[in-house]
Amino acid sequence: TDKIKFATLRLSDTYGPNDTRPKIFNLWEKIAKTGETLDMSPGDQLIDITFIDDIINAFLLLVHLLNNNNRVITNGAVYAVKAEKRYTLKELAGIFEKTTGYKLNINWGRMPYREREVMVPWENAEIVPGWKSKI
Repeated sequence: TDKIKFATLRLSDTYGPNDTRPKIFNLWEKIAKTGETLDMSPGDQLIDITFIDDIINAFLLLVHLLNNNNRVITNGAVYAVKAEKRYTLKELAGIFEKTTGYKLNINWGRMPYREREVMVPWENAEIVPGWKSKI
C-alpha cells in the first residue's frame, strides 16, 4: 500500500492584487487617497510579508516534490514560506510611499502595541526546498 504523503506549509502575512481584506496595504492606500490620518503603534514590529504569486509557487513546488517522491521532502515535515528580508512596519510604510508615490499621514506611536503583538515572526522553519521569492 502507498502511504499518504503530506507536509505542512506555514505562511506569514500575504498581499496581492484584488485582496479585499482590511490588511495594511489596503488601509494605507485608502488613507493615501483620502488624506486621512492614521494613528499607529511605534512601528518597530518586524513584518514578514509575501506576494501571492510567490506563495502559489511554493505550494506548486511542494506538491510537485511530494508527488515525485523527492527524497529532500520528509513526509509530515513543516515548511515555511517567508520573505527573504523582513522590515519593520515603519520601514515598510517608507517602502510603500516610495513605490506608490503616495504620502502616508501616520502618527507613529499614538497607539500602543496590541496585548499579544508579534514583534518577531516565527523564524524556526525550513523553507520549501528549492523555493525562493521572486517579488
